Amino acid sequence: MLFTGDTLFNGSVGRTDLPGGSMDVLTRSIRERLAILPESTKVYPGHGPSSTIAIELGEVSYYTTHFYMLFAVGLMVFIITFIINLISDVVFHKHTKVQA
Repeated sequence: MLFTGDTLFNGSVGRTDLPGGSMDVLTRSIRERLAILPESTKVYPGHGPSSTIAIELGEVSYYTTHFYMLFAVGLMVFIITFIINLISDVVFHKHTKVQA
């Protein structure tokens, strides 16, 4: 029996976007501390339905990794597009003064 609080949920992991959160620390903790437990270990998160280590490790490795990879790629594309637009505005002087 394992009480995971806000670390591991049924089908998800805890948030890392809050102050002090770190996806690296969270995944390392899951890998080093939870993955070594027997697959039949019952998981009781801080809220939501219970699960088992076998079910959660399969879902965490797939959903979490792919979700955060896609999110990071999308964020990088957004930032690069923003910077390119900003630079092109400055270089091509798109901001013109309004004359009275």
